[in-house]
Amino acid sequence: MKIGVSALAWTTKLSGVHLGLLPKIREQGLDGFEIPMCDPASLAASDIRRVFEANDLECTISAILPAGINPISPDASVRKKSLTHLVQCVETSAELGAHLMGGPLFAPIGYLPRRRRNVAEWNWAVEAFQELGDVLDAKQMTLAIEPVNRSETFFLMTASDAKAFTDAVNHPRVGVIIDTFHANIEERISRTRYGHWDLASSMFTPVRTIEDSSAPDTWIFPESSPPCEKLLTTATS
Repeated sequence: MKIGVSALAWTTKLSGVHLGLLPKIREQGLDGFEIPMCDPASLAASDIRRVFEANDLECTISAILPAGINPISPDASVRKKSLTHLVQCVETSAELGAHLMGGPLFAPIGYLPRRRRNVAEWNWAVEAFQELGDVLDAKQMTLAIEPVNRSETFFLMTASDAKAFTDAVNHPRVGVIIDTFHANIEERISRTRYGHWDLASSMFTPVRTIEDSSAPDTWIFPESSPPCEKLLTTATS
């Protein structure tokens, strides 16, 4: 098992201040650091990668769609722009040295049209992620789709929804990441059926786990918990 910490424990926007924590994070015995990505162009990928390599830390990406990016928009021009954005996210993740990018990438958080998803939206999303297949293969990137709770989306809220979606995409590099912060709200599920996990110590202190927890390359990323606060105090002292 590998254990890391998410930058979301401190920020949604990475800066040099947060990169300065990496030596202390490594000294604490952690293996990786997860970077939040909203605008890939805002990340100085080569500089960030050098800091990771200098500290022998692995990088993973937590991606969230910004305003104006929506793969299930009824506007075809927005969907086209959204696919370009997703490709840029994959390419920048690879430049950062990451091999796993996860998040609720099917729609922006808070996009709630007050109805159930429809067939057209499902098909638009499936087509978008199928079109990512070539760049995922070229960059050796795994893409983990994250269902989130009903206050954040109407599109994929449960593990079974997400699994059905990735089955429809039908690409070996597209899978599911389960965040128990959301699952605790929406469902009860068996961990043996899903390979990617976000684990929460409670509804309000999410801890991220990536990959099957029985595998040696399991990742656990605290996003907000007392150990993170202690680490921040140690790292900035």
